[in-house]
Amino acid sequence: MLRRVHAAVLGAFLLMAGACNALTGVDDLGVTGPGGSSSGTLEDSGSEGGSSGSSGSSGSSGSSGSSGSVDGGGDAGLVPPDAKLASCGANQLCLPSADGWSPIAYLPLNVLGTCPQAYPTQAEWQRSGGGSCACNCAPLGGSCAGSVDTKSGLLCGGVATNLAVVSGTCTNLNASLPLPVAVSPHLNGAPPASCSGTVNDNLAQPTKAVTCSGVVGKADTKCDPGELCVPKASGFGLAQTCIVHDGDVACPQKLSSRTVIAAGVADGRSCGATCSCGTTSCSNGASLEAFSAGDCATSVRKVDADGSCTTLGAALTGASYRYTAGSGCNVTTQAAVLGSVTYMAPRTLCCTLF
Repeated sequence: MLRRVHAAVLGAFLLMAGACNALTGVDDLGVTGPGGSSSGTLEDSGSEGGSSGSSGSSGSSGSSGSSGSVDGGGDAGLVPPDAKLASCGANQLCLPSADGWSPIAYLPLNVLGTCPQAYPTQAEWQRSGGGSCACNCAPLGGSCAGSVDTKSGLLCGGVATNLAVVSGTCTNLNASLPLPVAVSPHLNGAPPASCSGTVNDNLAQPTKAVTCSGVVGKADTKCDPGELCVPKASGFGLAQTCIVHDGDVACPQKLSSRTVIAAGVADGRSCGATCSCGTTSCSNGASLEAFSAGDCATSVRKVDADGSCTTLGAALTGASYRYTAGSGCNVTTQAAVLGSVTYMAPRTLCCTLF
């Protein structure tokens, strides 16, 4: 299981630093503002430096699989933020300034919309709203509902013991499940014989993008040739320090977070009318979560209820439990993303994450 190791703000930034993929759903591929001379159309096959959108994973608990979804904002293959940028003083960075690049600040979250002091000139542009087309799977007949069986001992090879929990409800049950432990569905009845798919349109409209310019850079011996020393963007709005270039171009190697902005964005995308689903194991997407008190409010540990042997981490011990059954369905054919996003006078921002 993946652990959440970043705070919410950092999580938001990482979304904008994801692979710069097909505009079947690109949160940060937008269009730049006034002064650009050309317009560009980015097709569903993906923009420069990106890859096509990924299809949804096989349905967990009947959850939506996305088609052409991009978390937005970065070229594929991220490097650690600022890892290759030299410091040229307190709160100062060496940024590429040759080949048409110039320093700028970007307010990705538009929080309060206040430019940093060193970047006084604010401008508003647009960027793609991103989003995706999803396929929601629902079982037709049958049920994955029931309780769970647990096994402990060496390699979780002990005798199965039933834990009296009900799928989807908080069950007051003061129990200790020391590691190692394996949790598997204990079904009441037969799983679904078939599943239906419904298209869910999650495509978002273009959004505002705010930049701040006017910073004065200077030559510095700590910087490489073709670079300038500039103040880091800071202040309200959670500003990112960036460089900007006219057109939709690839970012320099030293900056991995890529955003396209423009004077205007025309979103001509739509979702196809159909998608399809098939049956899968009832353990696909099932989980068991333990809570410290009897109200299922404070989580202790969640494990997959797929029969896998959990050997590391906190013991699954609590005063209450919630079992979430799988749906028995998964996506077999994604909903197609049709059309494209058109940018008027695009410009490319390449940013640090901080």
